Amino acid sequence: MRKAFLINFVFLFAVSLIAQNSETKIHGEVTYITSSNIYVSFANTAGFNKGDTLYIEKDGELVSAIEVKYLSSSSCAGSPLIDIKNFSKSMQLVGFIKNPTTPLTQQIIADSTASRISPKSSAVSGAKNITKQNIRGKFSIASYTDLVNFSSGTDNIQRWRYTFSLNAEKVYESDFSFDMYSSYSYKNNQRKRDLFENLKIYSLSAQYDFTPHTRLNFGRLINPAITNIGAFDGLQFETEFGNINSGFILGSRPSFSNYSFDGDLVQYGFYLSKTDTIGTAFMQNSVSLFEQTNKFNTDRRFLYFQHSNNVLSNVNVFISAETDIYKRVSGAEKFQFDITGLYISTRYQPINWASFNASYDARKNVMYYETYKHYADSLLESETRKGLRISTNLRLIKNLFLRLGYGYRFGNSDLTVSNNYNFMLSYNNLPWLNSSANLSFNQINTSFVDGTTWGIGLGKSFFDNDLDARINYRIISYSLLNSMSTLSQNIFNLDLSYRVFGRDYVSISYDGTFEKLNTYSRIYFNFTKRI
Repeated sequence: MRKAFLINFVFLFAVSLIAQNSETKIHGEVTYITSSNIYVSFANTAGFNKGDTLYIEKDGELVSAIEVKYLSSSSCAGSPLIDIKNFSKSMQLVGFIKNPTTPLTQQIIADSTASRISPKSSAVSGAKNITKQNIRGKFSIASYTDLVNFSSGTDNIQRWRYTFSLNAEKVYESDFSFDMYSSYSYKNNQRKRDLFENLKIYSLSAQYDFTPHTRLNFGRLINPAITNIGAFDGLQFETEFGNINSGFILGSRPSFSNYSFDGDLVQYGFYLSKTDTIGTAFMQNSVSLFEQTNKFNTDRRFLYFQHSNNVLSNVNVFISAETDIYKRVSGAEKFQFDITGLYISTRYQPINWASFNASYDARKNVMYYETYKHYADSLLESETRKGLRISTNLRLIKNLFLRLGYGYRFGNSDLTVSNNYNFMLSYNNLPWLNSSANLSFNQINTSFVDGTTWGIGLGKSFFDNDLDARINYRIISYSLLNSMSTLSQNIFNLDLSYRVFGRDYVSISYDGTFEKLNTYSRIYFNFTKRI
């Protein structure tokens, strides 16, 4: 029995090693975002298929992000598998192109399959085709070890994070589907009495399809047609009439303090969305009306409008607006039309080697329940997210790309005009090194902070793309005007990620922030098992 086990183990290990070389990793860039689809451009999409998954690289880990539904020769579009707010223009995504299987591998797999099927099971399978269950998911274990060279050692902590996600469509060929994404994290010196201080459930819902066009959802979820309201707990009924999609939700908002269920924050509303096609172009409009309460007293009533189109040749437009029509401030009721959130984005690509982008952002600030951003990065994000942005992406020559950007803001709370200048020069497939490299620069001038950031990065893959290695180095020099202090940092980052047994990953990284007197280090380890 031990001998049989050993033979099977060696056989499976050999097959997995062969399978590891059956995919090629390529990178793409987000070019356009709508309420239901994310558009991504690639140098070439040969080898992609509908139903494939695109990933976001985060801390050496690949996070499932998009399911491909539409393909062209150089781009694809698909539905988001995570909160649509995680996507932004020009962000990098990863895809895996399947290489042709070698005849030897085909024969090994065929012989293995045949050896496991008895004559009886062959007869049964010949009488009825068994549909493969469409289930995808992952489980990961991550460790963050923070080290500093000062204090009494209480700042040297270790954080553990366990993540589990699962998506099952048409469970056992029924009309039920299931989706969940959650994480549990804690510090080694932490003893929490409240479970939800550590446990975060971002999605946990079940769906029942009455017909192909009518469905009911129950649980915690985010609807791509009304992403602006975020996650909600409760019921969502949705139906389609031709090119019109409508829905109604009844539930509550998650707790502001720990993201758990809060029955005092009841909200309800409806939405209507219409998609039109004009030749090969499309136009989508959606409008929704929602009321949010606090202990069953109306707290806020607002309209949300969203529009996207590519009617003009080579031009993509996206607009979202949020208008309060009722709100309660310090106990007083107010009935008025007040635009509390506005976002406009356009992208123009007249030729395949150049694109131009412009956006105006006047939305509310983002609240993070989990973040591992550097202090300097958090400052930069908070000071540059709102306002006007323009940028251009140019392919200067083969494999050489240049991105130029400028941001401008002057709001009611700003004492002076805020300016942000940035560029990135990147080169793929460097001669002799067969690697990618980039050089970046950012300058920010606001009433709160002035400063610059220089960065350089180098990445390379080994062993038929199974091992990815990347080194980044940044020099940050900020002047904090309110406190009359400075922030000077040198940040070094090394990432290693190894793919084992298909799409399972082991990654480790080191992140060091060096100041004149203080040093902050983080060692990150992760193992991800995919279903």
